[in-house]
Amino acid sequence: MSPIILQLSLDDLKNKTINVSPKATDGRFRLVNCKAFRDPPGELQVEEFSFDDMPKIRYAAISYPWKGVGVGTRPVLPTFNVKDAEDGDPISIDVVRSACIAAIQGGAEYIWLDRLCILQAKARKTDKQAQIEHMHEVYSCCELCIVIPGGLERYVSLDEETPWILRSWTLQEVLSPKTRKVKVLIEWKLGSCMFPREGAVREVDEKRTATIALWKLLDDTSEGSMEFVKKGTPYSPDDNPRNLATCFIRPNIFHHGSSHARALVAAMATGTPQDFKDNAIWQCSQLRTSSRPVDMVLSIMGMFGVTLTTKYEPHERLRATIDLAKEILKKGRSASWLGASFRLPPCKYISTFSLFPETQVKGGALIKTPSGSQDISNFVGGENLSAETITALGCLTPSAASNVFTAGIKYLLNLAERIPRWDEAAISEAELLPRGSMDDEGYLEIEVRSHPVRPKKSKTNFLHAVDRTWWEAFGSTDQDDHEFYHFAIFLGVYKKYHEREGYNSFPAPGDRNFGKFMIVERHDAKLQRFHTVTFGVNGDMLALGKLEWKKRKFRIGGPEPLPKEGEMVEHQVVDYEPELASTMQMDFSELQDLSWRLKGRPQKEVEEYFEIHPEADKFPHDGLVKCILNEGKNKLKRRSS
Repeated sequence: MSPIILQLSLDDLKNKTINVSPKATDGRFRLVNCKAFRDPPGELQVEEFSFDDMPKIRYAAISYPWKGVGVGTRPVLPTFNVKDAEDGDPISIDVVRSACIAAIQGGAEYIWLDRLCILQAKARKTDKQAQIEHMHEVYSCCELCIVIPGGLERYVSLDEETPWILRSWTLQEVLSPKTRKVKVLIEWKLGSCMFPREGAVREVDEKRTATIALWKLLDDTSEGSMEFVKKGTPYSPDDNPRNLATCFIRPNIFHHGSSHARALVAAMATGTPQDFKDNAIWQCSQLRTSSRPVDMVLSIMGMFGVTLTTKYEPHERLRATIDLAKEILKKGRSASWLGASFRLPPCKYISTFSLFPETQVKGGALIKTPSGSQDISNFVGGENLSAETITALGCLTPSAASNVFTAGIKYLLNLAERIPRWDEAAISEAELLPRGSMDDEGYLEIEVRSHPVRPKKSKTNFLHAVDRTWWEAFGSTDQDDHEFYHFAIFLGVYKKYHEREGYNSFPAPGDRNFGKFMIVERHDAKLQRFHTVTFGVNGDMLALGKLEWKKRKFRIGGPEPLPKEGEMVEHQVVDYEPELASTMQMDFSELQDLSWRLKGRPQKEVEEYFEIHPEADKFPHDGLVKCILNEGKNKLKRRSS
């Protein structure tokens, strides 16, 4: 029998500030009993366990932003607060109750909520450190994860943008569960519904709340609209799902069409290479923010199988990043951060990474520019490592093709070879990015395919860099490598990832696939050290096949020495405007779905329509929607009078 360290009736909980610490023991695993909270008269029970018991307990872990959307003009529901955590939103008793019901529906008996399960007092730092070290385990062992995107003060609908996808710790919270059993708890008045393709909206509280699979909601957020079928609508799997759809809703809850949503869809994807997932994790991390810069590292270390036990100061993101990168490479995983946010300049201290954005308590991560701070999403697109990297690696060889025709034949032969060989098992083991090692100064040692280049003042056909510079390739590479100062390093082929198509889909007409390159410069001839100058792109893989791509060893880092321990690092300024055209333009898949993407309506509008017309099978997706709603509202007023 686990000890109960806090027991309080819900009536006594209202508008109180409670203290979990007095009977708690440092370094223990705590959970809230769902049945006790749900069943009348209801009480808050916090129980304590050993961390060793974690895999045996059926619990749901809660993911939410510390500072949510607030209540605005809505009626204030009964709330409570936790001592030493008053800087977070008040906790709605009703929201916790719905989370407990959703957990029970998912087969869990408890919920893990950090405000109640981590000792918040400054005097209990030992407990907080132990909890951080176990954080990945807390979420990887849970029966399911429940996302409350608007914060703990109230529910939100799909119409409202929330800060959840901007926060650093929420990334680990949804990527750690071993399956994709991650549900989003939302305000919802349309009852239980089915998705034509896969999944369902499951009602939690009748006509009030429901849960939706996170991966489904993210996919619909990035693709344009969410289609669903009302419960009880007959349909066959052979039917066109979109013709059956009751309605299309435009979800804004995770920032509609944003880089944030697209990057997280890729990070959650199944049947993809580890390098693909790891690269997407770095991209997600770069897009997020936290009150403590070092949390941007600590919040993702578990996803790489790493635990950093060193105690860092809040500002020591740079040192923690090097430590994490060293441990990742020691485990045999790739330098998956390469080019993850390639439209930003390199970090001047560890130049295989892009510069680090400015983090903050509320809002998104910021990039300094001469005209003022800009949101990082203006610089980080939603492109991901494509399966075409496998084909391209077979084409970029030490022996150059004699002409474009020969390069084209080489490309097609490598593409054809991929068809029978690259099943799901082979893809999951594919190595798309280089392995290597990193020293204490942050220099990455790797062996990669590269070609010597030189800067040009005028436009060239080889590489257009993100800092608006142009680079041309040397036609002959007969000289010794020491005679060249700049090299272009191939980082893979990138494109938009679409969950519906899967990873190993073949390129379609109009797809914006492009090769990504890192341009490095030798700055220390004695130690053979290089630093990254910029990143560039090229969409003409046939032209690249005409060059000699030899494998060379590089030591890349710096160029500036690391700051002294405890020294604050000034944020770099980006002196050029972002260029997202290569990935923000619609690709073939998006153009095919354009008519459906444009049909999405606000959730509130759909709910109002079906309240007025409960017998309707479908929502009228046309220009008369507002007229129909107004007419219906007038009818209801006449009936009530």
